[in-house]
Amino acid sequence: MADRKFFTGIATRYVTYEQAYRTVVRESAVAQNQAKRAIFALHRGDSAEANKLLGSALKVLVGFEPLFKKEPMLRYEGALRAAIEEFLEASFFRQFVLGNELDRVAELSDIDAELYLGGLSDLTGELVRYAVAQATARHFKEVARAKQTLDEVITFLVSLDLTGYLRQKYDQAKNSLRRMEEVAYDVALKGRGR
Repeated sequence: MADRKFFTGIATRYVTYEQAYRTVVRESAVAQNQAKRAIFALHRGDSAEANKLLGSALKVLVGFEPLFKKEPMLRYEGALRAAIEEFLEASFFRQFVLGNELDRVAELSDIDAELYLGGLSDLTGELVRYAVAQATARHFKEVARAKQTLDEVITFLVSLDLTGYLRQKYDQAKNSLRRMEEVAYDVALKGRGR
């Protein structure tokens, strides 16, 4: 015979977790979208809009803390981790655009190394986009600054023995390095042709 209280308890726990899970997935998508839009705002030179979007994304991400106290496993949900990684990428890009050193994103706590490494790896693509825009505008010192930052990130990543998901991110970052080298080469040729 089955213990009905036992079954009811399992059902209650499952329903509670599923509701929290769906909230995390839905709201994480919102935060991820806001972080992506912040990156685009930074590329357009609209720091005020980027700050507003990052503030909204942060509010969503920090708002999950009460759920994590009840359901700690939600902290490792893929949609949430993707949103945090996007937030970190946008925060790193904002640090770069503002001329600051790349540093810990203090607004979020309990961020593991994998998320930071993913955000740094993704940043390399934004540095290339930034360099292309700056080269087009003939701001060659900014191209050099973007290349130097990308070189520093790649040097750091190559010092680690990344595997799995992070290895894929690293391979994408290496492709960004190759593209950045092409941009720098084109800038050097244009500089000689003046």
